[in-house]
Amino acid sequence: MELSPVQTATVAAIGGLTIPAMIKKGYPPDLAGAVAAACGTVGVIIPPSIPMVTYAVSANVSVGTMFVAGIVPGIIIAIVLNLVHFFTCKKYEPADKTAPRITLKEFTIGFKDSFFALLMPILILGGIYGGVFTPTEAAAVACIYAFIISMFVFQELKVKDLYPIFVKSAKTSALILFVISLSSPFSWFMTTQGIPTMIAGAVLSTFQNKYIVFFLINLVLLVMGIFLETQAIILLLTPFLVPIAINLGMPLIVLGIIVVVNTSIGMITPPMAVNLFVASGISKESIEKLTVKILPYLAAEIVVLLIFTYFPKILSFFPEMLGLKV
Repeated sequence: MELSPVQTATVAAIGGLTIPAMIKKGYPPDLAGAVAAACGTVGVIIPPSIPMVTYAVSANVSVGTMFVAGIVPGIIIAIVLNLVHFFTCKKYEPADKTAPRITLKEFTIGFKDSFFALLMPILILGGIYGGVFTPTEAAAVACIYAFIISMFVFQELKVKDLYPIFVKSAKTSALILFVISLSSPFSWFMTTQGIPTMIAGAVLSTFQNKYIVFFLINLVLLVMGIFLETQAIILLLTPFLVPIAINLGMPLIVLGIIVVVNTSIGMITPPMAVNLFVASGISKESIEKLTVKILPYLAAEIVVLLIFTYFPKILSFFPEMLGLKV
């Protein structure tokens, strides 16, 4: 199975730092890997998010509004995962109890070193919400900004590194564009033939209770998330889900967040949990051991997902407060 860099970047980047640090502090390697894998799911919910862009294009909704709507659920999930982590890990006492705490000076130096990296999401989101550039243009701005900072500020990027970076980026883009190129005519065919509307009518005539339908939508997305890549799920299922959501009175922005959260949970749902594969490689623990440790986090995220589904105001109040159409 080839892991998508889009999905696993958070686990690879953050887990590469936190997993060895947790192990050094005395936490079991399987638990350290599970924590990184679980927290990596937040990476596609907090904007900017590529799955949100994919859904917005598929459902014909605003990318900017999707980004705004993702802020609150992303924060809620992060808080819930922290609570689960607290109760799961508090029984493990760090092996080195005499380890010094970070000083204000060290914190200041670390913040200074990471300032330009932390500025990127502010630049992207601020530019989009401020009307300076579109989400597509924001991607180009982010690439140019990252190039300048990496080469001239941090001086970590060398000219010789550019070719392999371009090749890897081309492969990643080609993979996504290939899926889009195949899904677009598929979506066109289904739309022109009225297939999504017929399926929506069949579902709604079979199940009169909208809460049952919402549960089934989540169930289908969760099962699909076990076996398929995030982008493919969104591109394949969105044409079917949009007419059902419209008939049930669910705002399409709310549906989008539910879809993205579902697919993010799929990243830690065995057997094809991409985040677990990456965390396993870093922690040097088996998938089986990480699967056992990931279960409390997986259960917590599913509970939060159901709360989002049956109390959609949690997802829509912030965009509505800003005057955005959901």
